[in-house]
Amino acid sequence: MIRKSDKIRAWELQMMSQKIRVLSGLSTGPTVTVMEIGKSWLDHEPLYNKLSAAIYHNNNLIHLSKDDEGYSYNAEQYEKAVNDFWKINAENFNEPCEKRPVY
Repeated sequence: MIRKSDKIRAWELQMMSQKIRVLSGLSTGPTVTVMEIGKSWLDHEPLYNKLSAAIYHNNNLIHLSKDDEGYSYNAEQYEKAVNDFWKINAENFNEPCEKRPVY
């Protein structure tokens, strides 16, 4: 049976993954420069890193019971990765809100 906390984390990860749009918003002209492509990847790299960390810790949380030693550590690291993701998203892409969406 899936725990409610697992469903919420899955939804949060989905929302985060939708924000990583590498190569979006490039010039609409006939050519796109290598510099534009590189900048797009560099802008999205911190988001990708935080999403990867959140996925890693979520995977650990799925397989641990709340009584296990590593549960609180992984929960803390998951929360940190998600909060940092939204903060970076707001800073790098001028998004109006740097707080995570509510399920």
